[in-house]
Amino acid sequence: MNVPLYNRDKYYRIMDRTQSNYANQLKRISKDAKRSDFILIYYSMALIVYALSAEFYPGLFDSTWTSYSSIILSTIVLIYSIVNSKAGYPERISKIQTALNEVKPVSYTHLRAHETD
Repeated sequence: MNVPLYNRDKYYRIMDRTQSNYANQLKRISKDAKRSDFILIYYSMALIVYALSAEFYPGLFDSTWTSYSSIILSTIVLIYSIVNSKAGYPERISKIQTALNEVKPVSYTHLRAHETD
């Protein structure tokens, strides 16, 4: 099997594209992690507010409806927290950062050193 020989420019474009892909993936996963954390905090706070609203404002909130909605929100928070913990955002972000840091020196120092050739 013949492997085509690439020139310096082709290798540089490949490494630049790889670095760009890693950077974009890092941004996307970081946004997903922040959004997931925000959703968990929001639903947890809503759960607390629903539970306390029936206690402090019994005339405005029906205790049956508040209990039912609290159970539903508790289930949502539980399921979402399990899914969020299984997503492994910190580990994925760490692996992408490591890979990105390994590509950077190769693409900039190694390929730039051969520009005088």
